[in-house]
Amino acid sequence: MDGLKALGYEFDNDEFHANVHGTLPYHNLRPDPVLRTLLLSIPQRKIVFTNSDKAHAEEAMHRLGLQGCFDGVICFETLNPCNASGKAAGFHTVIVCRSTLVPGADHALESIHNIKEALPEI
Repeated sequence: MDGLKALGYEFDNDEFHANVHGTLPYHNLRPDPVLRTLLLSIPQRKIVFTNSDKAHAEEAMHRLGLQGCFDGVICFETLNPCNASGKAAGFHTVIVCRSTLVPGADHALESIHNIKEALPEI
């Protein structure tokens, strides 16, 4: 959104999020009991960090059955206008569904189910 605004486009942030996330096929998301058990077994504090709005993050967590697995959500509304990346904010970062690292990621995992293999300290 910042890139579009830097190019001179004017739009309402809430309307943008509603149009982008409001059309997503949330019905394709199914509860992931393996992920839920995995997250609940990790004793460290867990926070969702996303550039989406809070409504999208909460809907995705609800559809995946992950309510109560996180201590909070850091989202667009929380970060705007500072727009910090997770790494810049001091978080340990993991990119999921990739086998190779990308800038700003500490680890790359094909599946989030493998997080304890990549990070045995959790």
